[in-house]
Amino acid sequence: MIQVVNRAIDILEYLGQNLDRSCSLGEIALRLRLDKGTCANILKTLIDREYVTQVKRRGGYRLGPMTSLLPIGGSYERPLAKCARYAIEDLREMLNETVILSVIKNYKRHIVYKSECSHQVIVALKTDKPVYMAATGRLLLSHYSETEREDFIQHVGLPTEDQWSGLDTKEKLLARLDKIREHDPYVMKDSHHIVGFAVPVKKKGKVIASLSVFLPSFRFNDSMDRIIRRQLDITRELIEDAF
Repeated sequence: MIQVVNRAIDILEYLGQNLDRSCSLGEIALRLRLDKGTCANILKTLIDREYVTQVKRRGGYRLGPMTSLLPIGGSYERPLAKCARYAIEDLREMLNETVILSVIKNYKRHIVYKSECSHQVIVALKTDKPVYMAATGRLLLSHYSETEREDFIQHVGLPTEDQWSGLDTKEKLLARLDKIREHDPYVMKDSHHIVGFAVPVKKKGKVIASLSVFLPSFRFNDSMDRIIRRQLDITRELIEDAF
């Protein structure tokens, strides 16, 4: 992955998430963990190409007119969510457990679409969560290329003991990610008694999202395990065929 291109896309996606207002240079640099000078130079190039516009000479930034030629500012998330919606709702109705579709955005696990179960006890999921702490995040990171992993570790660092125990070296982290990549689905049981299943969703052979089911451990048994695995696989194929 070419780092400057990756950062330019991060800026466009961040502005796309804040269409109702302008964003200052300081805010963009802080939220995306960019050096202000680097951020300013990227913004200048994007302004020259009309993908970003500056509201005033020293004002904030918004998406520019050229992004109207791209689907939702160059992001595939909304079209993906739209294509996946009915398949996810059918899966949630069948299992009556929470189902989410996720991506990694701005170095965090980001939920693109969520359908919650109707049980009194549900799994509460934040829209954005540290990648190392989420089954979906770990799965997506496991499918990153070597270069993408290096970039991620450079920005985020290694997981803390609270985020992912025992991975205090890069070698240990990469070895664990390689093991996760071999499992389909990846199943994670955390300290809060939550069971999560995650499978990769692909487009043209590249993993673009994760489809996941979460439930409290007291509703989990061998029968539920078999059903979730089978239905996740079916739903993933439906989403990939639709997108």
